[in-house]
Amino acid sequence: MYVPEESDRSAVQSVDRTIQIVEILGRSIVPLGVLAISGESGIAQATVHRLLKTLERRGWVIQDEERRYALGVAVVRLADPALCHV
Repeated sequence: MYVPEESDRSAVQSVDRTIQIVEILGRSIVPLGVLAISGESGIAQATVHRLLKTLERRGWVIQDEERRYALGVAVVRLADPALCHV
């Protein structure tokens, strides 16, 4: 679990948590549910859920039929600028 340094007063907690969730999903080879993401990150389940819903609206994550999450197409577009025109 990533823990930001206390000395970093310029960090925005919601942004830090959101990036942490994206990194967790990026390391996983299978989609993850809110409980698993919460457990790995130490972020409350309700907060994980709200952040995931925001990421989903922006295309950064997708939710499967079992309500688990994986990285979405926005991440691929960021990784490969040639796909930005798709």
